[in-house]
Amino acid sequence: MDSFLFLIPILLAIGVLILIYTIYQNTLKKIVEQFRTLAHELDIVYIEPKGGFLSGYPTLEGTFLGRPLKVYMYTKNYGRSRKVFTAFTIQVDNIGEGNLKLFREQIYHKIGKSFGMIDLQLGNEQFDSQYIVQSYNLAFAKEVLHGKLIERLLKSHARFKGVLELRNDEIRYKEMCQLTNDLMRKHLVDMIDLAETIANRVEESFDSHQIGH
Repeated sequence: MDSFLFLIPILLAIGVLILIYTIYQNTLKKIVEQFRTLAHELDIVYIEPKGGFLSGYPTLEGTFLGRPLKVYMYTKNYGRSRKVFTAFTIQVDNIGEGNLKLFREQIYHKIGKSFGMIDLQLGNEQFDSQYIVQSYNLAFAKEVLHGKLIERLLKSHARFKGVLELRNDEIRYKEMCQLTNDLMRKHLVDMIDLAETIANRVEESFDSHQIGH
């Protein structure tokens, strides 16, 4: 009887490990299914994770409306917690070397702003209250974010849960989530299309200055 009691915590630990592995395996299957579907929808290449099915996440590479595109997932440690992100990069001809960072404003950002966090005001009261905009160049930010793009971002506010950043020759979007369902996949397609629109605005901004000169 004593020996059986000794085995109980070991059996429980094994049961928990099996459960965790099963959940992990099922989650990866869902991710692979969504990545394959997304690859088909965007007509880009599905790349298996290095080392096989259970060794990591797949990647997508190809072009979207003529722009090189990469979709991927990664993990990042925050102290004792481990977070999973879904992300993509899309190329832009950023000849003017503009920079831009955009994310949804949260309550805690108000504290950050009180300590000097950058939040550019673009002149649209509703947009300025819902989004944080960061750039070294206010005029550039206003040239990129205006008109119908502002309206689109306002409509997307509830779903815009990540960070979109223009840096060097690419726009990167990352969101703390796992690509495991149709809703998330459709949202990601919307964000890719949004990033492509912003890429066009960036290039148009530089072209307008060239014409003006």
